[in-house]
This record gives sequence, structure tokens and C-alpha cells, in this order.
Amino acid sequence: MHPPLRLQLRNLDQILLSLLDERARILSGIPTTDPGRKPAVDDMLRRHSGPFPARGVTEVFAAVDRHCRGFALTAVVPDGMESARGTETARGPESAGGTLS
Repeated sequence: MHPPLRLQLRNLDQILLSLLDERARILSGIPTTDPGRKPAVDDMLRRHSGPFPARGVTEVFAAVDRHCRGFALTAVVPDGMESARGTETARGPESAGGTLS
């Protein structure tokens, strides 16, 4: 691969990762029952005109949504106790062994 293209792809990958992290941070303050948490994929697909296939867009956003479910508004609880969701502590999923991957 041509070195400038490789660099451009690395930069894009870093931007994608930063955006995923930002989405997770935002979701940490929104209750899991809020319908606004879910990506508006149908609306995006209506506006999409790029080369990335519609099915791929749907799959990517489904995976993002699935992995962001652990980031939810929870009550602050002492260490070692579970939150209202029963899986994460109020400090976030990384404290419970979760990741974005």
C-alpha cells in the first residue's frame, strides 16, 4: 500500500475510535430506557449516498449500539456493589472488566 494512503487510513481509524469513545461517554449520562440512545440508522440510510453498503452501515451501528449498552446512567454505589443494571458499577464498564471491543 502506498505510504500516504496507509497514513490516511491510520488517521481515519484513530478518528473512528475517538468518535466511539465520545459516544460511550455521552451514553454514560443517558438512561438505558431512553429511546434516543439507539442510533437513527433508518434516517442515516435514507441520506447515505456513499460506497459503503447499506447492510454494512446497519451492521456497524448494531455492533456499536450493542457494545455501548454497558454505558448507562446508574446510581453511585460503593465499590464492590452492583448498580441498578446489575452489571456495571457507577464508575463505568471498564471497572467491571468491560471494553468497547
